[in-house]
Amino acid sequence: MQQLLKVLPWIPLLFFAIGAKAQRPNALGIIAVNLFDSASGKALDGATVQVVLLGDSARRPTTALSQAGHVEFLGLGFGHYQLSVSYVGYATLVIDSIFLRPERYDFNLGDLRLVPKQEQGATVVVFSEKPLIENRDGKISYNVGESALSSGSNTAELLRNMPMVSNDPNGKLLLKGKEPRILIDDKPVELNGQQLNDLLEGLSGAGIERIEILQNPPPQYASEQGGVINIVTKKGKVGLTGKLAISAGSRGEVGTNANFAYRSPKLNFSGSVGVGGGQLLGSSHSERQNFYADSSNQFNTRSGSDNHFLRPNLRLQLDVDPNKNEQWSAVLQTNANLFDNESTTRYENINRFAELWRLSNRTNNTDGQSFNLNPQLSYRYRAKNPQHFVQIIASAGVGANLSNRNYNQVFLNPTTNAKLYDSTQEQRTNNQQHSYTLRINYNLPLRVKSLVFSAGTVVGSNHYHNVLNTYFFDKVTGQPNLSVLLSNDTRFVQNVYTARVGLVYDAKKSWRFTANLQAEQTQFRFSFEKLDGLQNGYFNLLPSATVRKDLNKQANLSLAYRKSIRRPAINELNPAVDYNDPYNLRFGNPTLVPNLAHNFDLNFGFSKGKSYINAAAGFNRVTNIINSIRTLQPDGKTFVTYQNIASKNEYELGVWGGYTVSKKLRFNMSGGFTYNQFAEADRKLLNYRNGITSYLALNYNLVFSPLCSMDGNFRYSSFADAQGRARSNLAMNLGVQYKFFKRRFVVAFNVTDPLLPQQQKTVSEGRSFLLNSFSQNRTKNYRLALSWAFSSKPKNAKAK
Repeated sequence: MQQLLKVLPWIPLLFFAIGAKAQRPNALGIIAVNLFDSASGKALDGATVQVVLLGDSARRPTTALSQAGHVEFLGLGFGHYQLSVSYVGYATLVIDSIFLRPERYDFNLGDLRLVPKQEQGATVVVFSEKPLIENRDGKISYNVGESALSSGSNTAELLRNMPMVSNDPNGKLLLKGKEPRILIDDKPVELNGQQLNDLLEGLSGAGIERIEILQNPPPQYASEQGGVINIVTKKGKVGLTGKLAISAGSRGEVGTNANFAYRSPKLNFSGSVGVGGGQLLGSSHSERQNFYADSSNQFNTRSGSDNHFLRPNLRLQLDVDPNKNEQWSAVLQTNANLFDNESTTRYENINRFAELWRLSNRTNNTDGQSFNLNPQLSYRYRAKNPQHFVQIIASAGVGANLSNRNYNQVFLNPTTNAKLYDSTQEQRTNNQQHSYTLRINYNLPLRVKSLVFSAGTVVGSNHYHNVLNTYFFDKVTGQPNLSVLLSNDTRFVQNVYTARVGLVYDAKKSWRFTANLQAEQTQFRFSFEKLDGLQNGYFNLLPSATVRKDLNKQANLSLAYRKSIRRPAINELNPAVDYNDPYNLRFGNPTLVPNLAHNFDLNFGFSKGKSYINAAAGFNRVTNIINSIRTLQPDGKTFVTYQNIASKNEYELGVWGGYTVSKKLRFNMSGGFTYNQFAEADRKLLNYRNGITSYLALNYNLVFSPLCSMDGNFRYSSFADAQGRARSNLAMNLGVQYKFFKRRFVVAFNVTDPLLPQQQKTVSEGRSFLLNSFSQNRTKNYRLALSWAFSSKPKNAKAK
């Protein structure tokens, strides 16, 4: 293994050498395309497709007929081409400026959708090659299929390469500093925080086509405080396509996955299956100063951790188009996480005379598994007018988290380190969850031209049952004894009902207006085995509105307002106590109410030629803020729980853009900050601190040849909350890939954090303590991934 680690860093140089010397491929140019009806999505069989070499004075066309919607032209000479598609009853589609050349000889134009003649005349489109990250109509798209980082990476790793996306100190995914709503193929993922994390960590990036950030979400998601991220999976070409991949890394990780798709005129079946495992080593230390009325003391910790995981996953999707108006879709998604974690912590109590007066070591062993099964069924009916439709989405979820945690704490003589006595404790947790959600969306074009009425409703129910049993081992009998005081049986039910109405109006001179009003009723209740139950409910009206103006073909300006809601999560509500650290007890707060915010955002976008830039300014008035708060107890312990704290103002600025230096080199940069301002009374009474949350990211894409490319990502972030701030060091991710055997076999090499491991420095201040902590994980990794793509396409008619 040591020899392998010495060799691995030199592999990128080998790729550079290969890419620099890559010769022109023997085969000439290729143009491929899939043809579908714009309304029904049905593949068009027998459409006439022509390509013409624009530099040819005779302009002799090459013609082929589509078979099951697919056409492929082989052996084309280099130069600029024009492609035209004609079909009886449909408007002709012409695509200009397809440039075949040694650096790019293979163009798969993807899915082209034809519209009926009565809806649109002939359309001429100037073809533009797809960059790695593009911005269009308020949507930022990361074209994962073009990235050298996709091979061997999971979806969570790919998300970190997106502009405005970051992770907080606990690893939670954030968009512009807030938790986003995650969609897969435009359908919401109904999972809680930990379940969503397991899904994204287990889902292979090889099956992702692109990731989209919706800056102006559609009306059904306008009330989401953190915005919307849509993950689009690969649907494949007409026929059978797929990819097999394996990967291994120096950090002890290994993974394998398969992605496949079958596409015919009326159905599309796709899926992915895989498993990934690995090891993550970490260390941390903290120094806490405790202040009392007449004295102060210190409490220091030193910890090390060794975490092992194995994450299998399966996703199957079937889309059926029985006719031009209807579409059925069924999705089955399941993932699991098998874990075995161990950590050791040393606790030092230092008195006011700077003397060590108490010393102990604690070993935690946690093993277990979590499992989630999520079926989803959706139906969409679209009338002759594409803006007139009804959509129904029914989702369900079943999950479980089973874990055993053993604590062995040894108390030592502070002077000699000799063992005084020890205690052993075990926690057995059984957390069961099931949920149901029904969503209905309806759009109706009104008689007033360009005015569309939108409505929808959501009914959701979540059920949790958590059984926690705590045992102390009797040293005399050697048997575990149940601790009634430290055990509990908790049930939690949350029901959410929403109804919304809205209008969308496309005015003349490139104005667009949207308005939406959502009414929401949330009810939840806790029941405890040994305590009285608790129930609560709240009703909210959540309006939103957006005005967008296209200043010209290159620039646009939009102003948006929305009242958004963040409901407390189950881990924030659950009062079960986590005894992982006996001196810092953690538990939820079932009396929390939702976090509400008035959000005002001004966005400007400009795109021309080789560059684009976007700038945003925002103001948020946030009330009932849900925040993790630490309080010092008289015995020196701290309680860490969640509270609704006072309101605050947030001032936001952000910018992101990109520049294409050449056909071979593109850059994308993003950065932003949010200034949190608390009321002066809260700063004086509770020691709340104003602070800045910021991030800075750089992405680049370098194409050495048609067969060799390289991507890179650099990111820095800093987070602020009411009691302090956390800073992280620079995160780096580099990837290079080379394609063999007509691009079917891909060898990819990724390097993660080659210079420094991921580190977090946190400062927290309360009314009677000051805490400085530092943690780091061994994130340095050299990963090698191999993949093989296969396909079976229908035969084309002979070119005329």
